[in-house]
Amino acid sequence: MSKITKINTVARPYVLTFQGSGNSYLLTSEEAQRLIDEYPHVTATRYRVVLSGHNSSRAYDRTILRPATIGGGPAFILEREG
Repeated sequence: MSKITKINTVARPYVLTFQGSGNSYLLTSEEAQRLIDEYPHVTATRYRVVLSGHNSSRAYDRTILRPATIGGGPAFILEREG
C-alpha cells in the first residue's frame, strides 16, 4: 500500500468530534481542509480522518472528522505517492 501524500476535502459540510468529551462541531469544507493541513499526524480513509495530534495512540485523545451528510460518495480524496 502506498503512502498518502495529500488529503483533500470535497464540497460538503463536516463534523469534528472530540472522542474524549464527545463534543462535536460543524465545519465547512474549507475549515476541514485547513485543519487537516495543520495537524501534525493524520490518518485517513475516504470516509473518515483521524486527527491523532501529537502521536497519541489513545482513542480517548483522538479527534475524528467525518462528513455531516450521508451519501454523495467519498468525503475525502486521498492522493498517494507513486
